[in-house]
Amino acid sequence: MGELRATSGKRVAGRIITGPTEEMREVGHLIGRVINNIDDESVIAEVSEEVVRLTDAHPIYE
Repeated sequence: MGELRATSGKRVAGRIITGPTEEMREVGHLIGRVINNIDDESVIAEVSEEVVRLTDAHPIYE
């Protein structure tokens, strides 16, 4: 058996995403903005707008 290793990240969206893309970097940036500004409602609102833009551009079902 191989050795167990802990990961330092979170899994987001699983099998839908097949590799690193510009959009995934953007998603990571958006997550970081919210984490770093968790009490700033204006940042959260801006990020929410960006999430809607991204999900509109990349629907799961076409």
